[in-house]
Amino acid sequence: MTAPKRKRTDTDPAAAPPPTKRPCLTSSLNLASEDDTRALGAVETNYDVQLQSVISSSKIQQRVTAMLRHLSPPSDSTTTPHHKEKEMGMGKETATGKTRISVLRARAPDAGKLISIAEIAKRELGKQGGADRKQQLGQTAAPEPEPEPAPPTPAATPREPSSREAGRWYQYIALGEEKKERPRDEGKTMIVEETVLGGKANDNDDHTQAHEDEDADGDDFEVMKTPFERAIEGRPLVRGVPIMSLFLSRVPVEELRRRYGEQTNAPPI
Repeated sequence: MTAPKRKRTDTDPAAAPPPTKRPCLTSSLNLASEDDTRALGAVETNYDVQLQSVISSSKIQQRVTAMLRHLSPPSDSTTTPHHKEKEMGMGKETATGKTRISVLRARAPDAGKLISIAEIAKRELGKQGGADRKQQLGQTAAPEPEPEPAPPTPAATPREPSSREAGRWYQYIALGEEKKERPRDEGKTMIVEETVLGGKANDNDDHTQAHEDEDADGDDFEVMKTPFERAIEGRPLVRGVPIMSLFLSRVPVEELRRRYGEQTNAPPI
């Protein structure tokens, strides 16, 4: 007797996982206007975007490390092919070579933690820029002295450092709103407290109060609801929760600057 053949899992259409579609940046950040959709659509197409959500349990150091890992350029001089391949999986290099943007998203109660993460990341980016410039100056070989003085030549114009060399960062902030629903009776609790003046009540007061409670139990009645209360009965309570989104990049992003303005540590031109 031969055992029944088992159907392969990889050929069973029911066993195959459903295709997962990455939500667009506009819906993830709860920005629904046409201008937001147009700007963020261009950002998703032209840039390598990293999105992180910040909640009350998020670790600040982990979020900062992830941002710096995504935004910091790889050091080609000290990176071996093995490490370079490893760094590609860590977000330092991409096959497309697009400019990197890191995005933090948080609800209003967690906006303070989001700002702390961004400030630490910007401070570290500035330090990296200063360290890169010092390393480049240290690696530059000193010119050998000439046997004879050269004739005077006009001074050359100093080369402007790039944004990465100078540790520049560019920040953009967008505000959205997330709709939350909850039952209307949720959170409503009735607390009845008994207040006794002049210390503990005597036995006669307790006896009188007990009789009054018995009389009150017999007077049952129903409170009529207002027309407005009857109209909204059973409908959930909808509240808007503000959402803060912070974009951080090492180069200016024109699409975001036109829509949200720009904050940067670069000197004015």
